[in-house]
Amino acid sequence: MTETVTPERAFCDAARAYLLGFSEYGVTHEVLDQYLEPGDRLRAARLSDVYWQLLWSSQNAQMRTAVVTGSMDGGMMALVDVLFKFEPAKVVAHYGDDWETVLDDIVERVNPRGKVRRSSRSIWPRFCRSIVSGGKFLAQFPDAAAFYAWADGFAADGRSSSDLPGAISRQVDGLGFALACDFLKELGYSAYGKPDVHIRKTLIGLGLMADAATDQVAHELLLSFARSAGLSPYHVDKLIWLVGSGSFYRHREIGRVPTARDEFVMSQRQLFTGSA
Repeated sequence: MTETVTPERAFCDAARAYLLGFSEYGVTHEVLDQYLEPGDRLRAARLSDVYWQLLWSSQNAQMRTAVVTGSMDGGMMALVDVLFKFEPAKVVAHYGDDWETVLDDIVERVNPRGKVRRSSRSIWPRFCRSIVSGGKFLAQFPDAAAFYAWADGFAADGRSSSDLPGAISRQVDGLGFALACDFLKELGYSAYGKPDVHIRKTLIGLGLMADAATDQVAHELLLSFARSAGLSPYHVDKLIWLVGSGSFYRHREIGRVPTARDEFVMSQRQLFTGSA
């Protein structure tokens, strides 16, 4: 008996084939597999690594990355001295809630390129508030294992998939629900994806979600999509992200390939709607 392929799996298979179509740039099955499964390597061994990822995710949205890590030689690692080698307890002991002093020290000691705007809603002040609130959040854990035990406890208690990122986003200023999902995903939680612009535009383009849907709704739809595809949410997230961004950031020899997300999504819309 022939096994029925779900629309979700057919979409993912088509997305993989689409990306492999850029073979002239060096995209191969082996290259793709390096992006699509997290593996144990993403489980952070040290609390400082968890803090680094939290800060990376806090600026991983829209223009924030270009303004923050894109303006510093060495990216996030340029802050290693200012933030005491990313030890959250030391950051809290030195700065407390004083994000303005954090920003002063970054400007003086790191000297990021471009204008550093200081109005409360500007990118740098928001990032510095993430630094101090994220430090306080993680300083409650003695080590990375304790953080993972706390996070794992949410699933063990049978809570919904939204509860863990929701709990984190409430404690870390500037780390909204979508970025909290990104934080978890990049720490090895393959049951999470980031409901970013690529996920949202894809779900909307396939006729599966309304434009006004919340990030929580988008995330739940992503999880359902992944289940129907027989793949992890992490896998589906990365597949859609690669189609959307074309960025093979782990392979400098490939760099960015000229993908066309919206055109690809529209070519697959009939899988879900029955019409192009």
